[in-house]
Amino acid sequence: MYEAQGKARLGSPGQAVKLYHVVLDDTARSPRDRALQRASLAKTLVQAGDVDQAVSHGMMVLPGLGTTLTSGRVLQRLQPVRNAASPTAAAEFCDRLDDAARALGAIQRV
Repeated sequence: MYEAQGKARLGSPGQAVKLYHVVLDDTARSPRDRALQRASLAKTLVQAGDVDQAVSHGMMVLPGLGTTLTSGRVLQRLQPVRNAASPTAAAEFCDRLDDAARALGAIQRV
């Protein structure tokens, strides 16, 4: 996980993507950790120029975000995906991420 983050930060997103896939293959990780790592993978895929795959991985995280998953870090990691996504091609992703952001905002204000 940390190696993948380091590769992404040092400008090697292709290598980081491979490492994130290894991390996600570890089924012993908690659902929250898997969501965070998948969101990190999605962000890194944007850095690598693969926005379609980034949106695909982001969509896997969204069902629980704002409901059973209340991690602001996951939301932050998905924001670059939303920024890079075409509003027409990825409208569902954008809408669902915006809904989750509103839900998390309400949760964090309580």
